[in-house]
Formats: sequence, C-alpha cells, structure tokens
Amino acid sequence: MKKTLYITGTILFILVMAFAYYYFFFAKPATQNGTSSGGSSLFSNLFPFGNSATIPANTTATTTLDQTQNSVANSDYLEKLRLITNGPVAGAAFVQSLRGTDILYMQKADGHIYDVSTYSASSTQISNTTIPRIHTAFFVNGGAGVVAQYVGSDGDTIQTFYMNVASTTNATILPSGMDSLVVSPDTKNIFYITKTFDGSTGVIAAPNGSGKKQIWSSAIGSVLPQYINNNDVLITTKPTSEAAGYSYMVNTKTGAVGSVVGDYADLSVLSDPTGQNFLSYSGGNNNANNAQMFIQTANAATETLLTPTTFPEKCVFDTTTPTILYCAVPTSLLNSSSLDNWYMGLVSYSDDIWKYDLKAHTQTMLENLANDAGRNIDATNLQLNSAGSLLLFTSKTDGSLWSLNVTS
Repeated sequence: MKKTLYITGTILFILVMAFAYYYFFFAKPATQNGTSSGGSSLFSNLFPFGNSATIPANTTATTTLDQTQNSVANSDYLEKLRLITNGPVAGAAFVQSLRGTDILYMQKADGHIYDVSTYSASSTQISNTTIPRIHTAFFVNGGAGVVAQYVGSDGDTIQTFYMNVASTTNATILPSGMDSLVVSPDTKNIFYITKTFDGSTGVIAAPNGSGKKQIWSSAIGSVLPQYINNNDVLITTKPTSEAAGYSYMVNTKTGAVGSVVGDYADLSVLSDPTGQNFLSYSGGNNNANNAQMFIQTANAATETLLTPTTFPEKCVFDTTTPTILYCAVPTSLLNSSSLDNWYMGLVSYSDDIWKYDLKAHTQTMLENLANDAGRNIDATNLQLNSAGSLLLFTSKTDGSLWSLNVTS
C-alpha cells in the first residue's frame, strides 16, 4: 500500500512540475523590467506574415524621465541643447497636442513609445508593449499611428507593420520588402521602394497599407526616396563614388517623372519644400579633397557652392522659410569616399550645427555639439518643429536623441 501511494505521489509531482515548466516557459513569454525574454522568435510569433496580429497587451504605464530606463533626468528643459534619451531610438517626431508641441519617440530595444514635452521636463510612457528588434519607426497620422520596420528571420528581408499608438494591441502587417520607406509631410501617406528582378518600383499608400498605387518603375534598382511636399517625391540613385548619380521628381498624383539633378559622382540630394531648389553633395571622382555641396535650381539653371561642406542627410530646410537651412557639419574635411564610408558605418563624425541663409548668403555656426554635449555627435535625421525654433536629431553613433533651440 505504501509503495503504491509513493508511486502515485511521485507521478503527481512529476505532472505538476511538467505543467509548471510549460506554463512559465512556453505558455507566455516571461518579462522582466518590461523587456521580453522570448528571444528572436518572439517577433515572428507576434506578427505572422500576411495577417493582422494581436500583440499581448501590457498595462500602460506613466513614468517620468528620471524613472525610465534609457531616458534622461532633465529638469532644465529650457537649456539650449537637450539630451532626451541616452538609449537608441528607432524613430522620433514632433507632434501637436492640446498643450502645444511634443516629441514622440520609439525605443529601439523594446518598441516602447514615449511622449516628451518641449515646454516642461515631463515624459509620459504611452505604450509599454514590448516589441524587440525594431530598426526604424515612423510616426504617422499626426502621431496617432506608427509604421515600424525590422529585419526578418532571414537576416535580409525588411518586414513592416502599422499600429495605432493609443492601442498597440493590434498590428497590421504590411507587404514584405518595403525598402527605403518615407512619410509625407502631412503624415497621411507613405511611399516605399520595392526592388524587383529588373529594377525597382515605387508605391504610395495610406500608412496602414490601404489604397496602394504604383507611381514609379525603373530599371535602376538602388534608389532613395524623399517627400518634397504632399504631391511630389524626389528619387535619387544611392550614392557611390564609383558612378555618376541622378535625381528625379515624381508626381504622386499623375506619376509624371522629371529629371532635376544629375551626372555627379557620389550624388546625394535634398529638396527644399517648394521643389525649386536642391541641396546637392558630390564626393567627386577619386580626388581626395574635391567633395562639394551646392544649391542647384530646377533644370540646373543656376548652381551656388556652399561652405562648409556636409551631407544632405545631415540637413533640413525650414518649411516656413525655405531659404533657411540647418545642417550638422563634420569638423573634419570630407573626401571622395566619405559618404560611402559613412553609409557603411566605417566612419563617424563629430558635428557642429550650422545655419545657412541662402537669401543673405551667410553661414553661421550655432552650436559646438562636442563641447556642450560632452561627447561627439554624428547627427542625422534632422527635423524642425513648425515654429522653426527647435531642431530634433539623433546621433548615428549611439542612437541617442537630442533637441537644440536654434533661436537662443
């Protein structure tokens, strides 16, 4: 009898332990401090390709900067240069709220979204649904939604999804392979490139992927798009010092294509909001010191050199005053391989912030970043608020997010 009870008790104990093991390690991903420990397979489980997906919802938390991991305590929010977060961000944007202008950003490590005030030191965590391995994020529909991208399990294919910022428990999976995605100035549309066997196509759609319309098709496979305004997209061949580059303007309504800048080695281009003036960079042809930046008008009617030289990827035009340009300028000289190496991550730069007045033909250094930040900042993804007073940018080196008051 005792032997039977012993065997029965042993079997029950094993069953209980097996159930507990399954529950804690397989039935739901374990979390600690808001970060999933589900590993690299968690994302593919959350978002099976081709379907709408439901993300396990966590309790939304409200925190302040000094309570949030990777964020920075900052009571003096009025200082000229402000470090918003030390941790790398996947994307950030100025948005309008009832209180004024805020900054939304998504953390790269876990996909958590924060709302940062530009008029106080407060920061609110508005989503703590853990979504690991986010590479790039774009806030759309005035900040009500986000389009995020990550690299698929094959290590090569770009996967993209859309979700509502206020309710991140549901996501809509967008077509696989959306390359070089950009958002319209009014944030109501997206445009993306898809590589094909014989070139590339360009598609405009709503942020959730509806209403798709192909407006670009070319034998050129490697191109980078940017919105000029809500009706026009600029498409430029990816810069390389080994070949001449070209830039084209495409109308999103009609699909009409026109050439605007071309036949420059290592070409990179940024259009002003009017689509009439183009900031262009050329690394030159295998010459160590002939990199140059210039403003070229439509149809190449005029060309004006600008100094100091930087990449258009480090610049932004003031939308209210298109003759004003803000740029992050490397303190070191640029050469024919600089842009190629920067894209590949082989070099990084220490930048200062400059203001170019294209009408007055003046250039003014506004900020010595390394001096005031206490570190080198390789600035990119520059944005201006609607008032033209705050500059938002990330450091390519460590992904940290910063703002600069350009009027003080």
